[in-house]
Amino acid sequence: MVKVGDVVLAIRSKLGDMSSEKRRYSDAEIIDAINSSLAHMSEALLCFRRTWLIPYQNNVNRYELPGDFLKLISVRYNDALVCDIESMEHREQDSYMTSGMSAALDGQTIHLFNMPQTDKTDVIKLYYNYYETVSDSRETLALPNTAKEPIIYYALGLMYENNISSKGIEKSNRYKQLYAIEMPKLASRMHHNVQSKNIRSRHVKV
Repeated sequence: MVKVGDVVLAIRSKLGDMSSEKRRYSDAEIIDAINSSLAHMSEALLCFRRTWLIPYQNNVNRYELPGDFLKLISVRYNDALVCDIESMEHREQDSYMTSGMSAALDGQTIHLFNMPQTDKTDVIKLYYNYYETVSDSRETLALPNTAKEPIIYYALGLMYENNISSKGIEKSNRYKQLYAIEMPKLASRMHHNVQSKNIRSRHVKV
């Protein structure tokens, strides 16, 4: 787990902005830089996942996606997986139309087709990758501690961009390079951890 407060403190330290009396950067400015880092990390690693219960109504087949939506993982009607998922553009161009349950995305909304008539006990779930954001230094990120440095590097790269001096640009480039070096390592570690969990869970089931 990564504590946002620790990230903010580390960024202040590297910026030389530790004085509580004469701070050059507000916590809000640093949080903004951290969120930019998390947005980039969300896209690169697809590591943040959550479930959205679609507020389904009979005879309504189009729903606005959550504001933090990044990439669709799956759609389920009760426990049944909706296997036929494509883009609306492809669906409109394709002459074949499935008779089973299906879904299509058009960027900002999801369209549901051939869904059974539902009652209050039926549930339609969308499982998706999302853009992680934070709003307060008291929050904690569900990431391994090894993610802390890449978050700091990316944020510093952005913050030093605002410094028009050659020294500021040099530091910005250096932190961006450090981020680029660390990200593949982090991706490998996180993938290995997921694989290890899957192996352990299979042994437990046996």
